Order: sequence, then C-alpha cells, then structure tokens
Amino acid sequence: MNPYISAGSHYNKDDNKYPNHSGDLPMIYSNNGYSFMLYYTARFTPKDILNRSVIIHKMQDDLMTDPAGNSGERIECGVIEKVL
Repeated sequence: MNPYISAGSHYNKDDNKYPNHSGDLPMIYSNNGYSFMLYYTARFTPKDILNRSVIIHKMQDDLMTDPAGNSGERIECGVIEKVL
C-alpha cells in the first residue's frame, strides 16, 4: 500500500539533481510527537508552492537515493493553502 499517492511526486521546478530538488526540505525531528521548523530558501517562492502537497516520510533521508532518499513510506500529508 502506498498512502498519500495522490499527493504526487517531488516538486522540482528547476529540474535539479537529487538531493537538490526544489521541493526537498531539511529533515525534521520530533520531540514527543511535536516538531517545528523554519526554512529559508531561494529554490521556490510562496506562489510556486501554493496548493501543493507537503509529505512527511517515516525514515531519515539517506541523501543518496533518488528521488526520495530511501526515506520509507509516506506517513503524513498536507496541502499548502493561502490563509487570509
């Protein structure tokens, strides 16, 4: 079974090579089920990612295996929406 398959594949606006896909974000770690991350990038703008998916994988990215770093199954998914 492949959960969240409807979210599609990695966002890669500029056709960069892995692990520098436009949509690749740093690994996030949790503490008792909570995590928080701020990330500044020039790989995309807010307009570029509006209405796109965010996927969290179960395992750590190995930074070698294309396209998802052998990071295991998708365990969470969300959509980036504009909030007024």
